[in-house]
Amino acid sequence: MAAITKITVTHHPLESAASVGDEFGLDASDDRGAALALAKLFTDLAAGTRMGRVELGVETATVGNKATATVTITDASLVDDTDTLTIGSVTLEWFASPTGETQIDIGGSDAQSATNLAAIINAHSQLAGVVTATAAAGVVTITADYPGIAGELITLAEVGDGQALSAAALGGVTSTVTKDTRSFNFGIA
Repeated sequence: MAAITKITVTHHPLESAASVGDEFGLDASDDRGAALALAKLFTDLAAGTRMGRVELGVETATVGNKATATVTITDASLVDDTDTLTIGSVTLEWFASPTGETQIDIGGSDAQSATNLAAIINAHSQLAGVVTATAAAGVVTITADYPGIAGELITLAEVGDGQALSAAALGGVTSTVTKDTRSFNFGIA
């Protein structure tokens, strides 16, 4: 769950934008000084020595799932040593006799090829912590390791015959955003 809190302060009409900017040090890099000036503003508003309106808004996003996509092995007999599958920036290559972590064993069936692909994805050092894969009946489901829309930034691409992607990127994330706002008036209607 992620939350964003937004505070909007409407100043008294007699206060100029320049004076407010100077007060909070908007042109400086003194974050602590600006925070102290903001604290003083709230103290002054609460004490009644300054007029203004404060709106407090909280947005809460709840993400219920992880982004996914599938790779279907449509015909393992068509997959050869020139075929590739790219996940993000990692390119995996199909080989009859694989020797490295980027090489997938071309299986004797669609199901075996899918199982081999899922195993390579799960064992790959650069994909660990990014995606995981499962295989069933010739279909590999690739799932982002973390929930949320960041998983939808993971792109997919394939070259060659015998494999088909469900999409050019992981997707299907759903989220709910709840917004609550409250206003506080200090001498301004």
